[in-house]
Amino acid sequence: MTRRQLPSRELVGKQTAVPTSPTDIIAVDTYINTIWVANTTAGSLTLLVKDKQGTPATLVPTIAIAANTGTLINFGDSCQYCPGGVTWSASNTGLVASVFGYYAG
Repeated sequence: MTRRQLPSRELVGKQTAVPTSPTDIIAVDTYINTIWVANTTAGSLTLLVKDKQGTPATLVPTIAIAANTGTLINFGDSCQYCPGGVTWSASNTGLVASVFGYYAG
């Protein structure tokens, strides 16, 4: 097992409305550990999260969040490396989320 030193700045997201078009969460190299997302509506909504490298990689594929529920997406101890930062979008208004991790800066 290889232990890695994570960047020294912690990314602690407050609960924020997820926009309906792709929008930056952060625009620097980032290590994401956990994403908490909740659907505050009476219908199912979807969430998509991508990194910002030259050819964006899907960090969280389009997933459905059922009405009035929450989902915890945990990448474990290793975190998920996101070169260039992270973008996210929701299928409609009503998703709120928090993102936790580390970034260099």
